Amino acid sequence: MKKLRILLFALYCDGMWQIHEEIGICYIASYLRKYGYEVILKSIEVNSINYSQLAELNPDVIGIPVYDANKKGVYEACIQLRRLLPETVISIGGSVPTCYGIDVLKECREIDIAIKGEGELTFLELLTKLESNSSLDKVKGIIYREGSNIVENETRPLIDNMDNLPFPSRDILKEMDIKVAQISTSRGCTANCSFCASKLYWTKWRGRSVDSVVDEMQYIVNNYGIRAFNIIDGSFEDPGNDFNRIYSIAQGILDRGLVITYYVHMRAEFFNRAPADLIQLLKKSGLVTVCIGLESADAEDLKLYNKNATLNEIEKAIEVLQQHDINVDPGFINFNPYTTFQKLKKNIDFLERHGFASNPDYIIKSSRIYRGTTLHKRASRDNLLRDEEVYECGFYFADTRIKDLYEYTFLHLKGVDPVDVSIFRGICHGSSFNNVGISCMKKLLLKYSLNEAYEIVKDYENECRNISSHINKSIALWFREIIKLAEEGWDKGQAEEISFKYLPKQYLKDIVRSFQYQNERLRKQLFKLDMDKGFVGLLKYILQY
Repeated sequence: MKKLRILLFALYCDGMWQIHEEIGICYIASYLRKYGYEVILKSIEVNSINYSQLAELNPDVIGIPVYDANKKGVYEACIQLRRLLPETVISIGGSVPTCYGIDVLKECREIDIAIKGEGELTFLELLTKLESNSSLDKVKGIIYREGSNIVENETRPLIDNMDNLPFPSRDILKEMDIKVAQISTSRGCTANCSFCASKLYWTKWRGRSVDSVVDEMQYIVNNYGIRAFNIIDGSFEDPGNDFNRIYSIAQGILDRGLVITYYVHMRAEFFNRAPADLIQLLKKSGLVTVCIGLESADAEDLKLYNKNATLNEIEKAIEVLQQHDINVDPGFINFNPYTTFQKLKKNIDFLERHGFASNPDYIIKSSRIYRGTTLHKRASRDNLLRDEEVYECGFYFADTRIKDLYEYTFLHLKGVDPVDVSIFRGICHGSSFNNVGISCMKKLLLKYSLNEAYEIVKDYENECRNISSHINKSIALWFREIIKLAEEGWDKGQAEEISFKYLPKQYLKDIVRSFQYQNERLRKQLFKLDMDKGFVGLLKYILQY
């Protein structure tokens, strides 16, 4: 029997920061290839998608991951692909289908099947059923159409041994010339944040062996020349109170002689318990940036989010990382259904104090409320949920005065006009995202004793920090005045006057131009040097967004 031909692609839409490997479909591709399937693996920007070219690939089955940020784009892609490929089976996976699979099939009739949770085993069994023209009623982990009905099958058990999965395919890394590899050392998380869908998706924590993790890193370094990794685990320090696993990963990197950098997600309380020698070992092995789920500067909100860390522990975590010269990338939620003016004041004071207010994304960030989470249940009980297709937040505010404040803040800082969005992205990248990449560059340049290049990058970093310091203060001043106005009585005309005084559009444009000038200056200075192509490629990748 001839095996089906598979097309898996990730679709990147406006609001998604940069193209990278979508590790879920990369794992599915490698797993299906293990069983002899031809799999075409791609990553596509929505504005450059060529439907005719995709149709010419003549796939029997298409798979697309769906998230909040790309859902509408995926729907449109499915409509166009169905028109060109009427017989092709179109399937979706990811967090949105896992939580809202039935709704998605109702919203987009062109989608045939939604895969819930882990996709490897489910996709393989689905293909065998399709090949034999058998019923799908026994395929665990799918939602599918049967005539005019939508049927949801039982959930598939999780994969017990993560080491049984082959390394994810790296087609996208190679084809797109991406310089930062995504790597998953575990699935799931031992925490239970009220807003997070991880427990719905993975249900429990499962980790790969240390040898498997370091083997994959070494394979990527040797075969693709990659020196920068994004470790996408829910929280790198898991599981439990025993830190032996991350000790061993860090030591394994050093024992193999791998000169790399990496980015991880960790919880704030870890840095209050971890011994100093572990932090030093992590840094020595290549750790340059930690995304900490800080979420709020208000104790009541931390309780709402079911966070374990206290405010003191959050401050301590930032202090520890700064002492070790490790970059902090904060996870932060400024707005939720129970936001109050007092909470927002605490948040902006915290963000400004640590320089995070320079990134406007933290100011407009609102909680996503996934069905099945604790936060969803509470908001539903309090009648605060609303149609997520229509509204940006997906919820009402308990204090109705917050609505005008949020909507104005979002529109002034980000907006919907492409020019405004471009300015927003330019400031976010210059003030925050760029720091992650520059931390990688500094680490590698020092390791290879490229001192002249290191000093150039250090100077660039200082200049960008000066720019960030200026916008940090301006955004904080502006937001405090906007909060005060909303609290005392909203008036859009007065809001415009406040914005013109503290944060006019021209000022925001000038900030972006300042960052762009520094980027161009850095390019010119470094490209004059005789540097390894790998460094040049990484630099271009860092600065292109």
